[in-house]
Amino acid sequence: MIRWIIRAAALVLSLVCGVLALQSFIFQQEQQPFGTTTALTLRINESTRPKEEVAASLHRMAEEHSVSLLRETSQEDPEGGTAHDIFYFGARPPAAAVALDGDSIQWFSQQSHGSLHPHTELGTTPLSGRYVLSPSPEARAALDAWAPEHQASIEWERPTSPLRLVYAYLIHNGAGNAALATLLALTAALSAWLLGRERGRSLRLLGGVPSQRIHREDALSIAALLAPGFLVGGLACLCWVIAAHGAEQLPLVWGRVLLVQAAAFAAALLVFVLLSVVGRPSVAALAERRIPQGFRRMGLVLHGAALVVALLVVPSTATLALHAHRLAQDHALWEAMKGTVRVSFSDSTALMDSPEGARNVAAALQELSDSGHLRTSLILDSSIAYSREEMDGFQHIIITDEAWLRAFGISLHDLTEVSLPQAAPTFARGWLGKDQQLSLLSRDGTDEAGLRYYLNGSTPVPAMEAGVALGGNTVQATDSLLVVTDSPLSAFSVPGFLLPSLSSGNIVSTEEGALREALTRHGLGPYVYSVDSIAQLSLDQARKFQEESRMYFLTIALILAAIFLSGAQNAALWATRNARRITTHHLAGHPYRSMIGAPLRGDALRATLTVALAGALTFVLRHPDPLILLLSGAAVLALSLAASALFYRASAIQAFRRTVTRPP
Repeated sequence: MIRWIIRAAALVLSLVCGVLALQSFIFQQEQQPFGTTTALTLRINESTRPKEEVAASLHRMAEEHSVSLLRETSQEDPEGGTAHDIFYFGARPPAAAVALDGDSIQWFSQQSHGSLHPHTELGTTPLSGRYVLSPSPEARAALDAWAPEHQASIEWERPTSPLRLVYAYLIHNGAGNAALATLLALTAALSAWLLGRERGRSLRLLGGVPSQRIHREDALSIAALLAPGFLVGGLACLCWVIAAHGAEQLPLVWGRVLLVQAAAFAAALLVFVLLSVVGRPSVAALAERRIPQGFRRMGLVLHGAALVVALLVVPSTATLALHAHRLAQDHALWEAMKGTVRVSFSDSTALMDSPEGARNVAAALQELSDSGHLRTSLILDSSIAYSREEMDGFQHIIITDEAWLRAFGISLHDLTEVSLPQAAPTFARGWLGKDQQLSLLSRDGTDEAGLRYYLNGSTPVPAMEAGVALGGNTVQATDSLLVVTDSPLSAFSVPGFLLPSLSSGNIVSTEEGALREALTRHGLGPYVYSVDSIAQLSLDQARKFQEESRMYFLTIALILAAIFLSGAQNAALWATRNARRITTHHLAGHPYRSMIGAPLRGDALRATLTVALAGALTFVLRHPDPLILLLSGAAVLALSLAASALFYRASAIQAFRRTVTRPP
C-alpha cells in the first residue's frame, strides 16, 4: 500500500512541478519578453520636442549600440483577452523565448495575443512607460546620458535574485504551495516505508552489511519507485503543451519543465537519504526490541511541518472562497458597469509636479462630468482605518455622487438625508472642522464642500473599496453613511482626492472613447499608462482566483494526507513502545481512552504551539484577514487532534491484539 502511495505522490509532484515551470515561463514572457534581461521605466514629462523626434532619437541610439529596446503595451480587447503588443527601437528582436508568426506574437498564455511593431507605428501610445532590453554597459550608459538631453528620466528596475524568485513561487503561489504539500506527503510516505522496513534494515546491519550500503540500496529502491511517476508526469505535461498551445511552443518550455521536475526528483531522493540517516538501524535498538528514537523525532517534525504548511494555505483558500462568493453576489454590479473604464498613470507624482498638471486633470474630469460619463464611488473606511466607534456604528462610510446612484436605480428619495453632527457626532468631529479629514480632501481646504449626508438603512447601495481595480472588493452596503455630492469637481481637490481616486479606479468613466479624448485633449496622454475595463479587471481576477483555487484545494487534500500519515506513524510508534503497558491496563479493565490521554495531551500542546507560531508566520508572510486566520488555525488544530485521537485508539487496539495473539 505504501509503495503505491509513494508512486502516486511522485506522479502528483511531477505534474504540479510541471505547472509551476509553465507558470514561471508565462511570468518571464510577461516581464522579460524576447529573452531580455533588464527593465526600465522611461518618463518623458516636460519635453518640448515632438514625440516623433524623441522616438527617432531613441531609435538611433539603440541602433548605434546594437540593442533592441522594447516598449510593452497591454490592453483588454472586447473578447476578454489581453492584447500584449511590443514596439521595438533599434534592431528587430530575434524570436528568443517566444513564438513568432511574421509580426504576430504567439504568447504562451492563452489569454494573451499580440503583435510586434516598429517604433514608427506607436501612434497614440505614449513614450513614457516600461521598456525591456539586454544592454551592454555601454548601452546602459548611453541611455542614462540620452535621457536628460531629452527632458526625460530613467529608472532602472533592480533584478530579482533567483533565491527570492524561488521563495515567491513556493510561498506565494498556489502551484508552489501544492508542490510543498506534495513533497511533505511524499516525505510522510517515505518515513512510513522506512518504518515498515526498520527490522529488516537492523537485521542487515547485524549481518555485517555496512550502513552506507544499506542507505544506498534503499535509496536505489526508492528511486525505482519514484521514477515511473516522474516519467509519466513529465510526458503528460509535454503532451498537454502540444495539445493546448501547439507544437511550436514545445521547444520553448520542454527544457524548463524537465529541469524543474528533475530538481523535484533530486529533492525527493535527498529527503529520503536524510530520513534514512535519521532512522538509521541500530544493533542496540534491535537487542532491546525497540524502534530507533530517530523515527519518533521524524514523526514529530513531519507532523509540525504539515501544520505549518496548512496554516500557510488554508487561510488563502478560505479567502478565495469568500472572494468567489462576493463575485457571485456582485454579478449585477459588474453587469451594470459593462463599458466602464478607469485610467492608470505611469507617474502621478510627476503629473502633479508639472506646472499644468492639476489644472489639466480638473479640465479632463470636468469634460467627462459635463458629458455625463463620470462616476464616483469610494468606501472611505477601506482607505482610512476607522473603528466602528469612530464611524458611530455604521457599516461603512461611502463617498459617492448622484450619477453613480442613478446608474443603479437609486434615488435620493430612497435615502434619508441627515445632519452629520446629529447622525454621526463622533465621525463628524474627525471629519469636519479646521485641519480635519475633509479639509485635506476638499477643493478649498475647508469643510464647506457642498456635501450632503444620507443614511441608506436597509436599502443596498453598491460601492467600491479603494483600489477595486487592483483587487479590492465591491460591496452591497446597508446601514451606512453616504457622503453625496452633485459634482465631485466642485467639492474635492485634485491632489487630495480626485487624482488618487482616479488612479485607484474609484472615479471611473462610462465611455472609453470619451475618456481617451479628454485625456489627449488636455495634455495628459504622456502620463497615461493604460485605460482598462473595471469589469474586465475583476473578471480577470476571478479567473486567476479560480485557477489558484484548484491548486489550493489540492494542497489542502495533500496536507491532510501528510497530517494523517504522520499522525498515524506517531500513534503506531507510541503503541509499539507501550504494547505491554497497553495490554496490562486493558486486561485490568481500563478503557483505551484513559491510556491515550497522556500522549494525546502532549500532542495537543505541541500542536497548539506549532499552530500559534505558524499563524504568526503566515500573518507576516501573507497578511490574511485575522479572523480568517484564527478560524483556519482552530479548524486545523481541531482536525489534527481528532485524527490523532482516532489513530491512538486504533493503534492501542492493534497493539493489544498483537500482544495477546503472539505465540509464546
